[in-house]
Amino acid sequence: MSRIEQIITEIEDYIDSCKFQPLSNTKILVNKEEIEELLVELRLRIPEEIKKYQKIISNKDAILADAQNKADAIIAEGMESGGHIGQNTTMCLVPQVVDAVSVPVIAAGGIADGRGVAAAFMLGAEGVQVGTRFLATTECQIHENYKNLVLKAKDTDNAVTGVFSGSPCRGVKTKFTKKLLELEKKAAPPEDFEALTVGSLRKAVVDGNVEEGSFLCGLIAGMVHDVKPCAEVIQEMMGQAEKLLNR
Repeated sequence: MSRIEQIITEIEDYIDSCKFQPLSNTKILVNKEEIEELLVELRLRIPEEIKKYQKIISNKDAILADAQNKADAIIAEGMESGGHIGQNTTMCLVPQVVDAVSVPVIAAGGIADGRGVAAAFMLGAEGVQVGTRFLATTECQIHENYKNLVLKAKDTDNAVTGVFSGSPCRGVKTKFTKKLLELEKKAAPPEDFEALTVGSLRKAVVDGNVEEGSFLCGLIAGMVHDVKPCAEVIQEMMGQAEKLLNR
């Protein structure tokens, strides 16, 4: 969060804490010095932030060109994936990235079987990145509770938390995600949200703590029904994709 966003939040919090004028439920009493202090800092910060963003925008082509020159490939990950996500779907994102860069593109997000692999190749990707499907493999060392949650998940057993903080994160619905969503509805301060999530991934992966753990996984969890060796998952996935692409 930028300092400007922090100041705006402070002003909002200050306004919320002010008392109403007598016989009014819309007009409030404010401390002129306190509000002016925040507004002065906001006024000073705006030009600095604008310059920063203008520099990024003006150098956009150079930044992209430099990234392409240094990258062997680019991963285009849609919002169907688990963990921290953006707003674009894999179906929409991959072809746009393919058209924009000259290096190979690896598609990610929402790929669980050969159908997803074949679709990614048709969109122009030259490879795929798969995460959630490999949570349910014999080699994956996550806690059994984690694997069981993925195996039991249906198409609607998924939740995105942290949207209000600018860091949306996708995982399996649990009592813990419900707590986080309730905090968001109440517009709780970001620090309260962060305090609750610190160490939550370790609690899921290592401890299998369904009360306090963040069990991250993608939307395709509802397509995962069994635990297999990684080699078997890959063979089935690529075999199915090959058949579909050779029709």
